[in-house]
Amino acid sequence: MLTHKHLKQVLTIHRLGTLNRAATALNISQPALTASLNKLEEHLGMSLFHRTKKGVEATLFGQHIIETAPDILSRVTRLEDELALLAGGERGEIKIGAGPVFMHGAMRAIIPAFCKRYPDLRLTLLTCTPRRILQDVETGRLDLGFGTISQAPTRSDIEIRPLIEEPVAFVAAKDHPLSARATVGKDELFSFPFATPDLPLELQVQADEFSSAKGSAVKNCLQTSDYELLFSTVMQSHAISGCPLHLAKPYLKTGELCALNYTGPPVMWQAKAVYRKVSRYSPSFQILLERIEQWFRQAG
Repeated sequence: MLTHKHLKQVLTIHRLGTLNRAATALNISQPALTASLNKLEEHLGMSLFHRTKKGVEATLFGQHIIETAPDILSRVTRLEDELALLAGGERGEIKIGAGPVFMHGAMRAIIPAFCKRYPDLRLTLLTCTPRRILQDVETGRLDLGFGTISQAPTRSDIEIRPLIEEPVAFVAAKDHPLSARATVGKDELFSFPFATPDLPLELQVQADEFSSAKGSAVKNCLQTSDYELLFSTVMQSHAISGCPLHLAKPYLKTGELCALNYTGPPVMWQAKAVYRKVSRYSPSFQILLERIEQWFRQAG
């Protein structure tokens, strides 16, 4: 039978290229590893590796295991982790995926203090797209995700919780040609280049409509997930950025940026948290989620 142990052995053999090096990494003897591989190949009725003078090379069958095994092992590890949570234990790692807005705002405000309180807990933060966040939570690659998630989950054990909905603020440099205007319409707004991570869906629709009417595309002079660079670019150019209001507030308070009085169709930004329901059994997970929810209540 193909077991968890076999999958690890096949992956290690492939990664290191020889049975001797793989045996050392797996902390077993080379004859024992060879016997295990031979027994597995006999059971499957196929060869997984070509033996050569330089080492081993995966066969078509071995390559298929190599491509499939990491996801299987990840799911097994996650299942063990979740069973431990249900039994009253605690997890040693929380993997979080979030969009750039979260990384620049909520994560900066919350994560340092959280790491100080839980020094033995490992946090992994990844910048992801909303679609990727939902997919990775469903497959177990992420424990927690934050983003403008619009899709419905495909699994019943996934929970999605709204965090905030607020208007998008259009910001520009203090000396921008539109900064002194009492009102700024859609045509005026889109006549200047944009600097954004990704245009919100509603804004993209308006930009497409403007492009169709004018016969020319809206110019996006900078697209980056680095908000420090994005806001710095806006301060030093005639570019405009559309971002959630809470993200712009610190720069508006210091006067580094100004908010344009946009009178076109309203553009809203919404954020949600997504996670597997069993994760709520983790005390540290629960505290982290509560702190993020509290942060957004105060930010709104």
